[in-house]
Amino acid sequence: MTSLPTSKQVEDLVYAPDGILACAKEGTVVIDTTTADPSSTRRVAASLEEKGISFLDAPVSGGTRGAAGQTLSIMVGGRKDVFDRMLPLLHTLGAPEKVYYMGESGAGDTIKIVNNCLSAAHIATATEALLVAAKAGISPEKALEVINVSGGRSVVTTERMPNIVLPGKKFNFAMAMMRKDVALYEQITKDMRVATPVNNL
Repeated sequence: MTSLPTSKQVEDLVYAPDGILACAKEGTVVIDTTTADPSSTRRVAASLEEKGISFLDAPVSGGTRGAAGQTLSIMVGGRKDVFDRMLPLLHTLGAPEKVYYMGESGAGDTIKIVNNCLSAAHIATATEALLVAAKAGISPEKALEVINVSGGRSVVTTERMPNIVLPGKKFNFAMAMMRKDVALYEQITKDMRVATPVNNL
């Protein structure tokens, strides 16, 4: 199992002279929890399959709290038969009801990137909205109280803003990683020729 910052580190680990491709035995299963570039994931998976090594892209969501509590959401791409064999292991990391088979190689990474782009958008818009409320003389706490019983609520407004941002705690997610995920989303949309003007902003 691997969990690395970007696809570059995954590729380095796989293709290094003493890396996974060179050293792993036939029948090995590699599960990568990196939020990675789906096109890179598909290349890596194909290279490993040629040597009889299976590869699942299995990015996770839920942060450090989910990891500590073994309640992560896990979205998995790769061969279905390998996913089925690895389910007991995946259930030790994530809540069983939150482990999803998404499809072929790269599908796990794709849905994770879609999710992270939405999360980034929620953070940006919620921050702007609370600024507007504060400028109008409404406390952020009171604004969130109303938002969280209305249509504007999200995980950002119900958990992150009141429990992390306003008390001044560490966010535990680097801006560089968020930029990386949004850039991956943009690349996916270009590859598929899908217009996404809102997310491009």
